[in-house]
Amino acid sequence: MPQNLSNQIKALLITDNIFEAAVPVDKENCTMLQAFNYYCDRSRDEFGMPYFSTGSISLQFTIKSASAKNGGKLFYERLKTNESFAYSFVFNADFDSNNKISYYEDAMVVNGYVVEVEEVFNSAFASNQDSEQMLMNVKLLVKSISYAGKTSNKTLYSN
Repeated sequence: MPQNLSNQIKALLITDNIFEAAVPVDKENCTMLQAFNYYCDRSRDEFGMPYFSTGSISLQFTIKSASAKNGGKLFYERLKTNESFAYSFVFNADFDSNNKISYYEDAMVVNGYVVEVEEVFNSAFASNQDSEQMLMNVKLLVKSISYAGKTSNKTLYSN
């Protein structure tokens, strides 16, 4: 059964920390996410306070290779390094008339190491005339996750 991939802007990936940028994020620097997932679990005491360290977390996301900036070469370059980089995930973003992000519902910044990059040809797109048949799956080993909703800016996980 073919995978149902959305073309609506629900979640965007920006390969930088949007909270450190002094200028608004341009639409051309955003890549639409097709899918992403991660799981984080911490032991908590009866008061809800976490104890012990959180285990290693991996975050996986999928983008269309053709729509990625530089065709996704950035992820291959970062795979070769032993450095963590920031990746911003922005949800339900709106753009102004200058194609800059003017509003977002939620966002999170993930600092992590690229540990796996895989490109997959999806034949479900074979009937389309566009060049977005290649999907790129990227796996990050997470160092930290910071969440920023409408009114908060707090760290969810730090290793």
